Amino acid sequence: MKRSFDPAILEMMDRPQPVSAELERDLKRIRQLNRWFGSYRLVLSFMRRWIKPGARMRVVDLATGSGDIPRLIVDYARNRGALVEIAAVDGQPSTLQIAEELSTEYPEISYCQANILEWDDAQAYDIALCSLALHHFSNEDAVKVLRRCRELSQKFVLVSDLRRGFLLRAGVDFLTTLIFREPMTRFDARLSAASTRLELWTRFLTEQGVREMVEVGVYRGHFAQAMLDGCPDITRYYLIDPWRHLDDWNKPANKDDTTFEEFYAETLERTKAHADKRVVLRGKTTEVVDNIPDESLDFAYVDGDHSLRGITIDLLRLWPKVRPGGFLGGDDFSPTIWQHPE
Repeated sequence: MKRSFDPAILEMMDRPQPVSAELERDLKRIRQLNRWFGSYRLVLSFMRRWIKPGARMRVVDLATGSGDIPRLIVDYARNRGALVEIAAVDGQPSTLQIAEELSTEYPEISYCQANILEWDDAQAYDIALCSLALHHFSNEDAVKVLRRCRELSQKFVLVSDLRRGFLLRAGVDFLTTLIFREPMTRFDARLSAASTRLELWTRFLTEQGVREMVEVGVYRGHFAQAMLDGCPDITRYYLIDPWRHLDDWNKPANKDDTTFEEFYAETLERTKAHADKRVVLRGKTTEVVDNIPDESLDFAYVDGDHSLRGITIDLLRLWPKVRPGGFLGGDDFSPTIWQHPE
């Protein structure tokens, strides 16, 4: 689905406004959704790895909203015997006022009202966060947010956003019709569900000057087509995919060989306008990755195996292929190895 961000149609919570019962209710709904649909679980899965007992860490949370993520992290750190200091930044003064009122028992959190695209802090942080906020920005500004997170953090970055598609739209329509029926929540939730990230990746690759890249897990070629069509500076695009049935892969996308032949032909058709740039490497990563020179890639995009073991292998084998200062990206993150239990 094509991204539908329009700067003239902002979410209601992003518009200048005083503190109101409606805004407080909308922020409360967001906190409920964050808890119910896994955002808290995702953040905590990383905090368990990064915040160890007795640790002292500085954290920055960009677009903090009502501060629920900083409070979640402080609660976790206290239970672990760790000390965290969190700078929580947001551009909406009324939202921050509500956040401060909810955080009176959290002296570890300092709130700052600022445009996160312009906010300049000379201090370095151990962790930079931006949770469920990128869809509030244009493609160009979303890229700036990603870049700012990398600049602010000395160690770790966690950026998460909505995974858009039919199920999200259907779920949002259901909830905002039967349960969350307040006008602000209903409008904002439905607008949020109407965006995708293909254009973000296109803009990101273009602004970073990506010329050589690899995609692992091409499947039917939709992502490859979008990147090649939208990024004219790309000179070499490696496509890695077995396009065959794998006996040791138990995911729903594991089709029969005949279907994979059709997907392979579809990929070639989708990318035929860029035949001079594409390099098709048909096989598993371990079988074909040595055809890519070390430290030659500006960007590696991983969307293949979707199992813990498979992703680990992909990352380990691709890492030497990415040049210093290059980027690794991916798709379909899940905090559990049982993303597809069947």
